[in-house]
Amino acid sequence: MALVTRDEMHTVLSGWADRELSHQAVYDWATERFDLEQMDRGDPVINEILAHLDIMDVNVTTPDDVPVFLAMLDAASPELATELLRRAGDGIDLDERFAKWGSDPFYAPYCHRIGDPPPGRSA
Repeated sequence: MALVTRDEMHTVLSGWADRELSHQAVYDWATERFDLEQMDRGDPVINEILAHLDIMDVNVTTPDDVPVFLAMLDAASPELATELLRRAGDGIDLDERFAKWGSDPFYAPYCHRIGDPPPGRSA
């Protein structure tokens, strides 16, 4: 499979943000492309975004994250892209995210704190 380009990543992210692509479609696309060849030879910014999309269900990475991913693609360097991602991650309110996405079947199993039962299940 060919290495993922910034244009291709931009198209997928934009389609997801515009609800043209489902969470599952984005997850499947990323999982198919997140491999050793991509990690060894691919663009480091693309690789970082793919790494997040490859585990987007568990980490509750959502269309809300698309603006930071798009900013990463436009960043002047991989280091700046990583810093943008770090800052965005520092600003995430997990309880708010769990409340917003907890009823979505794709994310529901993961919208709880470690050690707490998943929504709808008792301890």
